Amino acid sequence: MGRAWAGPLTVAATFAALLLWSFGRWTDPQVDFGRELYVPWQLAQGAVLYRDIGAIYGPLSQYVNAAWFAAFGPGLWVLIVLNAMVFAALLILLYRLAVHVAGRVSATVSCLLVVSLSGFGQYDSTANFNFMTPYAHEATHGLLLAFAGLACLRAFLARQRPREAVFAGLTVGAAFLTKLEPFLGALAATSVGVGLGLWSARAPAAQVRRTALAYAGGCLAAPVVAYALLWTAMPAGEALRGVLGSWPHVLKPAVRDIQFFRAGMGTDDVGFNLARSLLSTARCAAVALAAAGLAFALRGASRRVRRVACALAFGAVATALLRLGFREFWTDAGRPLPWFVAAGLLVAAGGLRAQRDDPGAAERRILSIALLVLALVMLLKMIFNARFLDYGFVLALPATALVAVMAIDWIPGWLERRGAAGAIFRASALAVVAAVAVVHVQVSSGWWASKTLALGSGRDRFMVGRRGQVLVSTLEILEAVTPPDSTLVVLPEGVMLNYLARRRNPTPYITFIPSEMLMFGERRMLESLQAEPPDLIVLLQRSNEEYGYGPFGTDYAQAIDAWVAGNYRPIGPLIGPVDVKRGAWARILARRDLAQDGAP
Repeated sequence: MGRAWAGPLTVAATFAALLLWSFGRWTDPQVDFGRELYVPWQLAQGAVLYRDIGAIYGPLSQYVNAAWFAAFGPGLWVLIVLNAMVFAALLILLYRLAVHVAGRVSATVSCLLVVSLSGFGQYDSTANFNFMTPYAHEATHGLLLAFAGLACLRAFLARQRPREAVFAGLTVGAAFLTKLEPFLGALAATSVGVGLGLWSARAPAAQVRRTALAYAGGCLAAPVVAYALLWTAMPAGEALRGVLGSWPHVLKPAVRDIQFFRAGMGTDDVGFNLARSLLSTARCAAVALAAAGLAFALRGASRRVRRVACALAFGAVATALLRLGFREFWTDAGRPLPWFVAAGLLVAAGGLRAQRDDPGAAERRILSIALLVLALVMLLKMIFNARFLDYGFVLALPATALVAVMAIDWIPGWLERRGAAGAIFRASALAVVAAVAVVHVQVSSGWWASKTLALGSGRDRFMVGRRGQVLVSTLEILEAVTPPDSTLVVLPEGVMLNYLARRRNPTPYITFIPSEMLMFGERRMLESLQAEPPDLIVLLQRSNEEYGYGPFGTDYAQAIDAWVAGNYRPIGPLIGPVDVKRGAWARILARRDLAQDGAP
C-alpha cells in the first residue's frame, strides 16, 4: 500500500509546493485572460454567447465557468479553484493511464514533469500559459476531455461493450465544443483505439456495427444538445456557427496566413525550423545512444558496478544539461518531441500483431498507440516548432509525458530483455527529466519574483510586474472618476479592465487585435460600436509584432481609430510612458456628448 501511494503523494506534494511558490502570479494583466473572466461573468448575468458576446471557440468552457460563477460568485480566485481541480483531474487520469501502459515509476516521473512545465510556469513576458490561468479554458478543458476519452477507451478495451464506446464518444463530442486541437486529438485517439480493439478481439460484424453506432451516437450527442440550447436564444444559423466554434474561422485563408499562426507552426520558414528540429533531435539521440551503448557495455557487470555507473551517468548528464543556457538551448528542447512520438508510434503499431492473441498485452499496446496518436495530433499545430513555451504547456503535454514514459520504462525494458543494464539508460533519462524540470521552474521563478504590484482587490487580486503598472493606474482612475454603470470598450485589448472595474462592454466584441478583426471583420466590429457607443474607451496600446502588424490604428483598424477620434475626447492625461512596444501606456476617453470641460 505504501509503494502504491508513494508516487501520487510525491506528485501532490510537488503540485502544492509549486502552487505556493507561484501563488497569485500566473495571470497576464492585458493579454487573453481578461476574456476568461469577463465572458463567464457576463453569461452568469444573463448574456448569451455568440448573440451578445462574440467568441471564436466552442461554448462548453465558457458556460461551465459561468455556472461556477453563478454558484459561487464571480472572482479570479473562484475560477482558479476550478482550474486547480481540472489540472488535478488531468494528472490523476494521466497517472492511471501511464501506470497501465508502463509502471508506477514512469507514471510518477511523467506527472512530475507535467506539473513542473505546464501547471504554473511562465517562460517569457506573457503569462497565461499555465493551467491556473490559461489563455483559453477551451484548451485545458478540451485536453482533460481527451484524457477522459482515453480512460473510457481503456474500459472499452477491457470489456468490449458498446456502453464504454458511447462514453468515449461523449467525451469526444464534448471536446468538439472546446478547441480544435484537443477535439482532433481525442477523435483520432479514441477512433483508432476502438477500431484496433475490435480488430484485436476479432469482433463479429454485428458487434462492430453496434459499437460503431454507439461511438458515433456518443460523439454527436453533446453538439446536438448544444445546438438545441443555443437555438432557443438565437437564429438557427447563428446557433450552428456557435457550435462549430473555430471551424468557420480557420477555413478563412486570411486567418490561416497570419504570421503569428505560421510562426507558431513553424511554416513561416520550414527549412530553418526543420533544420533546428533535426539538430535538437540529433543531440537527444546522441545522449540516448551513448546511454544505450554503456548499458550494453555493462551487460555482465556486477550490481555494485551498475549502481556506480548509474550514479555517474545521472550526475554527468544532469550537470552537462544544467550548464546550458536557456535561450541558447532550452527554447529548442521541445523540438524533438514529434520525431520521438512518431518513432514510438511506429514501434508500438509494428508490434501489435504479435500480441493479438494475448488480450492483456494487446490492450496495453492499443492504449499506448492511442496515447501516442493523441500526442502526435496535439503537436500538429506546432509540428515544425514544437516547444514547451507558450501553447506548448497544453499542446506538448501528452507528448512530454509519453516521451518520459518511453525513456524511463519502454526503452530500459527493451534493453533489459536483451541482457543490457537498462538501469543505466533509466538513470540518464531521469537526469534529462530532472534538468528539464529544474531549468523551467528556475526560469519561471524569475518571472514570479518580478511581480510585486497588486492589481484588483479581494477575490480578484493578483500580482503583476512593471508591465502591469499602467493597468493598476488606469483601474484606479476608472473606479475613482467614472460612474459604476458606465459602459467601456478597451482598444485593442484589455478586457481585464472591464472585469475588474465591473464595466460592461456594450458590443459583442471584446478584443480588437489583428487576428480577431480578420475573423469577425473590421466593418462588422465598427458597426457594433456605432450601434451602441460605449460611454468610455480606454486606448491601452500594445505591440502587434507577432501578427506582422503595427500598433492599433496604424496599418490596421484605421476606420475604428478614425471613428474614435471623431466621437471621443480624453478625460485625463496619458497614463504611463509612451512605450508602444511594451504596451505601456493608456488613455481614457469619454463620448463627446458626455464629457464636460474640466473633467478629471
